Amino acid sequence: MHRLDPVCSSISRRAMAADISHADRAALELELKEREEQLLPIYHQVAVLFADLHDTPGRMQEKGCISVSLIFIVFFLRLLDDFWDILRK
Repeated sequence: MHRLDPVCSSISRRAMAADISHADRAALELELKEREEQLLPIYHQVAVLFADLHDTPGRMQEKGCISVSLIFIVFFLRLLDDFWDILRK
């Protein structure tokens, strides 16, 4: 987070300066914590999306982890889930 976000990087650099008082350092650490909390949902969303794209049945079959029948079962279960969602509406 600190490496990718320029605001976090700037706050970290200012907090690590040698000529800063303890009160200013505490204020900067609080500001950094607030920024991290602000960015956390975005990082979580990216991580979930990466995991979803990475562990698809097609990708797992390509790596030899699962067989074709399991892919069909997953596909069928997703269809059933969509079907029940439509019926609930």
